[in-house]
Amino acid sequence: MWLKVIIGIGIFVGVVTICLALFAWWEIWKGHENWRRALEEARAAGEPTEFSQIIPPPAPDDQNFAAIPLFKPLYDYVPKVTGEGIPDDVWHDQAAKDRLDDLKLPVHSHNASWQTGSSTDLRAWQQDLTQAKPGAEKPPQWQQDWLRGLTPEVRDAAPGATILNALTAFDPYLEALREAAKRPRSRFPVHYDENFSMALPHLQVLQNFSSIVQLRALAELSLGKTEEALKDLSLGHNLAEAPREESLLISQLVRIGIYELLMQPLWEGLARRQWDDTQLASLDVALQRPDFIRSFQHTMWNERIGMARVMDDAKAHPSLFIAMFSPFSSRSTTGFLGQLGTRLFVAEWLDFNKATLFREEGEAAQTVDPAAHRVFPAKANLLFDGVKEDHDIHPYDPRTMLVSITLPAFSGVMQCSARVQEHIDLARVAIALERYRLAHGAFPSALAELSPVYMAAVPNDVVNGQPLHYSPNSGGGGFTLYSVGWNGSDEGGKQAFEKDNPSRIDWKNGDWPWPKYPSYTPAAEKR
Repeated sequence: MWLKVIIGIGIFVGVVTICLALFAWWEIWKGHENWRRALEEARAAGEPTEFSQIIPPPAPDDQNFAAIPLFKPLYDYVPKVTGEGIPDDVWHDQAAKDRLDDLKLPVHSHNASWQTGSSTDLRAWQQDLTQAKPGAEKPPQWQQDWLRGLTPEVRDAAPGATILNALTAFDPYLEALREAAKRPRSRFPVHYDENFSMALPHLQVLQNFSSIVQLRALAELSLGKTEEALKDLSLGHNLAEAPREESLLISQLVRIGIYELLMQPLWEGLARRQWDDTQLASLDVALQRPDFIRSFQHTMWNERIGMARVMDDAKAHPSLFIAMFSPFSSRSTTGFLGQLGTRLFVAEWLDFNKATLFREEGEAAQTVDPAAHRVFPAKANLLFDGVKEDHDIHPYDPRTMLVSITLPAFSGVMQCSARVQEHIDLARVAIALERYRLAHGAFPSALAELSPVYMAAVPNDVVNGQPLHYSPNSGGGGFTLYSVGWNGSDEGGKQAFEKDNPSRIDWKNGDWPWPKYPSYTPAAEKR
């Protein structure tokens, strides 16, 4: 009897094992087929599908902005990944890298917001530079050196003069960057082969130098040094374009942040009517370089290739997979059972996730139209809300689990891309309006009067494709200029603010206006 029971159990186990094996084989085959079809669809549409297609081509050193000695310590390192899949790279000259990372402004809590029409408080900056506050973060080394030689005359000078005196510490670096910006390419030696683990130290350095040139430009404008301010803004625009060739999402977000940063001195100079016609024309040329609608589309195409490669790496390195996607990443989950479970998951369902994410990111790329200079928020909301809804209905579906984790983040990226492009377009129109005013003594009655002398063509609203809303104020003292914003609803140029934080703009609601200038009185003009 016991023999029959044992035989019966053996047969049952064998049948179950065979069924599970057949199920696993069937799921693996379906996943492979799904992935193969996703690649074929992308190739048929003429979209990139190979990792080699998203890596910027090499650039000769004499043509490469990123090849100057200043940046060399950043990528002089030995790649290393811990057992948990966490990057732990070792730099050959850590001290040199630390010195470069320390070339930054001190922490400042009084930042202005040009988006809401707020001018920079340079006196607050002057205080932060000249007074080490108890309990505050340790000042950068350059600031400590400057404070040791600070004289009462410099400390008590006009805020702009004190700030410029402090920032002379950066003169050699900024001159090196200006000279490098004459080179036609910018290709940092990113270790693309490291995939998820690759270091990107140049992005923080570019952000730091952009903050420095922004503050310099603001200080120079306060002293009427418009030509020097223009020179610094020009360098800032070159810093923003330095990671342009990179296919990485984070690189494009850094570019967006830098352009928004540089809008502050541009807006303040316009508000005080400090720029002359030649300077305004130069600023307009610089703002014609970025196209964040096209950049978003290319980034979506390229990100999906990078994500597919990361998922392929996860097949060979389960600990990397766990570190990336599991909320339970720890040594216990990278043990035998954790790795076995991960390998089974990877083997059976990872290709499903690759294929779905590849298609969904491809659809995200189609929510914009670079040729028409348009974004389509309704189409984007439908896509991203659909992914969220599917996840809410099937939160543990292994075929789409990774898609629901990664894809929703791209909704915010699209909105940021649309917003910064609209801000750039509004800035260009504001520049053209000021050039028109300088020539005619008043603002035009309609934007069409700006073309073709001050703009080849006036850009339409990137959200709805219609003309931007514009009207000159009575008496010729200013103007109203705005986009209908993400929700596509014309609210008369009124911004929306978050309910929980009234000081923060709600970019999903309300219009996107070019902020009104504080005044247009003759006393504000300093020619």
